[in-house]
This record gives sequence, structure tokens and C-alpha cells, in this order.
Amino acid sequence: MLDAFKGSLACRFNRITHAIYRERLREIRLVGYAHAILRKVCAMLAARIRARLRTLDRTLADSGNLPVRSAWTNQRRVGCVAHDMFRLDDEKPDDFWECEALLDTAFGPGRFALSAYRLREGVEPVEGLCVVARDEFGSLAGLVRFWPVRVGKSGRETLLLGPIAVHPTRQGEGLGSMLINEGIGRAGANGWRFIVLVGDAPYYSRFGFINCPSIRFPPPTNPARILAAGLCGSDSFELAGEVKKWREA
Repeated sequence: MLDAFKGSLACRFNRITHAIYRERLREIRLVGYAHAILRKVCAMLAARIRARLRTLDRTLADSGNLPVRSAWTNQRRVGCVAHDMFRLDDEKPDDFWECEALLDTAFGPGRFALSAYRLREGVEPVEGLCVVARDEFGSLAGLVRFWPVRVGKSGRETLLLGPIAVHPTRQGEGLGSMLINEGIGRAGANGWRFIVLVGDAPYYSRFGFINCPSIRFPPPTNPARILAAGLCGSDSFELAGEVKKWREA
């Protein structure tokens, strides 16, 4: 009798638990849908605001008045480069959590499973080459980082480009190209001769990157996505061998 009662109670408990679980799962899905819709609406509103601001700038320029945003972007100081709509600056320790939030938005938590992240674990990015982009309101719009690695048995010193991220609301404005060009220019000025990355060749070829089958990244990595570029007259085909973590070479 007692066993039958326990069995009935367990069945009821399981049904209640499953019902709660299904309801909670439905709520999570609804929140996810609402979040996706909200992001799209915010992106549309941001695009419209930027279009209105550009129209206002042109109107003020035609009337001979100096736009407020142009005055802001005309700033010049050490470690800071001003452009028409963005300010490029060195990434600072205070930017860390804001940058991590942007990377989570752009790539999601699955980014930590990528092979390139194993080369970055326990290694600090190269100071002076990590750049953040902020818009006229001071909001983080994009970032690019460079990490030191070694390639081949000789341990040739090389830069690993990435991650590079642009906020969804600021994509399509050339910010990614701006960040990459800025980072490559700084790398060459600091004496680095080679840069490697894992990415799409059609996109990165405009910056001088080519596929290098002689370079091997930690698995799993598609060899067709392993790209390299030489700086200061160096030839990327000089690189050969396995890409290793900076401290392990």
C-alpha cells in the first residue's frame, strides 16, 4: 500500500516537474524571440538616426556652420586617431568588460571553442596594437586585437589577428576595414613582419592576406581559411610550420 502511494506521488511529482519545465522553456523561447525582435528594431532605429545625422551634417556644412560631430572628430592626441564618425583609440584595461560584451554579441559563447582561442589562452595581447572604435556618443562600436604567436621550428615571431568585431548596429559602414588597416599600420610601424589569421580569403585579400597551406593551426581548422600577410617587404610564404602559443615555442 505504501509502495503504491509512493509510486503515485512520484508520478504526480514528475508530471508537475515536466509541466514547470515546459512552461519555463516556453518563457525562455519567448524572451529569446522578444530579444531578437528588439535587436532588429534597435538596429533599424540606429540606422535611421545615423542617416538623419549625416543629413544634418551635410545641411550644416552647406550653410557654412561647423557640425558638432565634425568638431568632436577633429581631435588629435597620442594613441588616438579620429575619423569622420569614429574615434580609434588604444584598448585600455577599463575597456575589458565592454569589449567582452561586444564579442559575446558578435560571436556568442561558442567563440571560446575556436582553435585560435587556444593560442591566446594565458597570453597577453600586444600592447599598442589592440584598437577600439567609439562613435560620437562614446559607445563602443568595434574592436580589433593582435596576439603574439610563433610559427615553425625556428619560432618565427608573428602576429595573430583577431578577434575583430563590429557592433551589429554599426555594420556596413566600413568600420571593420578601418580597424584592420589601423592595426596593420601599427604592426608595421612597430617592426612586425608577419600576420596570420583564420578567416575568409575573399574578405581579407583586400588587406594583402593570402592562403598559406604551409602553415598549420591547431585542429580543427580548415586549411583554406589559414591566411597570412607579410609586412615591410616580407613574403608571407616565408612562414611554414605549426602555429604555436607564444610561451610554448
